[in-house]
Amino acid sequence: METRRERMVFLAMEWSLILGWLVTILLIWRQTTLYLLIFLFDLGDAYDIVFTVLIFVLMMMAGLAITATGFWLKRRQKTISILQRGPLWVVSKIGNPQLSPLVRRWGLGWAWIGITALLGYLIIVLPGGVFAP
Repeated sequence: METRRERMVFLAMEWSLILGWLVTILLIWRQTTLYLLIFLFDLGDAYDIVFTVLIFVLMMMAGLAITATGFWLKRRQKTISILQRGPLWVVSKIGNPQLSPLVRRWGLGWAWIGITALLGYLIIVLPGGVFAP
């Protein structure tokens, strides 16, 4: 059974990933989609409907990312009692403290968010788009 502190740490990690995905997909990739539609494709009168459909698809992707994040973090391994070293650390067979599987998954989640955000940002910045300095 987990303690309140363990549950709060888990919820903080989960919500930080959820907010990261929302910012990445709904802000950065929305701007990337707008940039690609305006500057690379000549859609004419179909622009409004295509942009609306793409925003809808991005919102569905954000929902899937949020759902996947929760299930992915819950898959954490139960190695030894977290109460021995706190929720962030476990003790290896040699006795050295190591990051728990939950913290490793959380860090990997932030790495994926960073890569996704960087890719969306670079699509706009490299050709000199809206975010370019």
